[in-house]
Amino acid sequence: MKRFTLAIVLLFVALTASAQKFGVTGGVTMSQFENIKDSGSNGYNVGIAGNFPLALGFSLQPELVYNVKGAALPGASDAKYSTGYCELGLQAQWGLDLIVAKPYVMVEPYIGGAVSNSLKLNGQSVRESMGDIAERLECGFALGAGLEILYNLQLSAKYFWTVGSILDGDRKINTGLGSIASGQINEMLDGAGNFTGTTISLTFFF
Repeated sequence: MKRFTLAIVLLFVALTASAQKFGVTGGVTMSQFENIKDSGSNGYNVGIAGNFPLALGFSLQPELVYNVKGAALPGASDAKYSTGYCELGLQAQWGLDLIVAKPYVMVEPYIGGAVSNSLKLNGQSVRESMGDIAERLECGFALGAGLEILYNLQLSAKYFWTVGSILDGDRKINTGLGSIASGQINEMLDGAGNFTGTTISLTFFF
C-alpha cells in the first residue's frame, strides 16, 4: 500500500508539472454505505490541487486529497466505521467566464488507497486490524458544480460513488464485546456495498 500511495503522489506530480496554478483544498465529506439506510456520517477532505485552463471554457483540475469517508451502523451498539483514503482525482470542468466569477460543472474519476481504518463502538475504538478486512484500493466517479471567484477561489459540491465493495467479504470482525454486537456489525458490513455521498470543498489557488 505504501508503494501504491507513492505511485498516486508521483502521478499527481506528473499531472501538475505544467499546471498554470496550484492551490490547497479542504472541506467536509458526508458519506454513507450505499445499501444501508440512515448510515450517514461526516468526515473531511484536505489536499492540494492544480489547474490547467483549456479553450472554450474547459479546464482540467487534478487533486490529491486525504479523504475520510465513513458510516454509522444503526442498531449496532452505536457503531461507526471510517476509512481515510489517499485519493487522486482528475476533474474535467466546463464553465462560463463572467470575468469576476465562473460557474462551472464537473465530472471526476478518481482512484485511491486506504491508509487508515477505524471502527468504534459507543465511542470506544475496537482493537481490530481493519486493514486486513477493508479492501485497500478504491475507484469511483463524481459529478458536481462549483463557482470560481476572481480566478483563485473555488467553492464546489459534488456527489460521489465508489465502484465495488468496501470490505473483503471473506473476513469477519470479532469485536471482543460479545457475539451479539459482533453479529450485528458483521451482518451490516456484509451488505454495506460501497461509499456514496457528497463533498463540499473550498479551494484556494496561489
